[in-house]
Amino acid sequence: MTTTLQTPTDSLSNDETINGDVSTEENQESLSILRSKGLIQRHVDSYRSLAMARSACYEHSVKPRRIIMGDCPWHWVVSPADAERLLRAGYELAV
Repeated sequence: MTTTLQTPTDSLSNDETINGDVSTEENQESLSILRSKGLIQRHVDSYRSLAMARSACYEHSVKPRRIIMGDCPWHWVVSPADAERLLRAGYELAV
C-alpha cells in the first residue's frame, strides 16, 4: 500500500506576486543586496508566513535563530549575528 503525503506549499513563480506583495524574485534581490552590504553573512531561510518561520526557527533548528520581518510578506530566519546587523539597519524582529 502506497501513501501519498499532501503538504501545503508556499512557493510562487519568480515573477508572481500576491496582493502587491514582494515576489520571490524581489525577495532574493533584497537578500542579495543585504549580503553585498555585509548585513547578512550566513544562510537565510525565507517564509511567507510567520507561523512557518516560527516552526523552522523554534521546532526544527538546532542552532539559535532569530526571525526578522523582511520585505512584506517575507519573514527571514537568520543567525543572531545577522539579526543584530539587520536590527541596526532598521529591520524589526518578528514577535
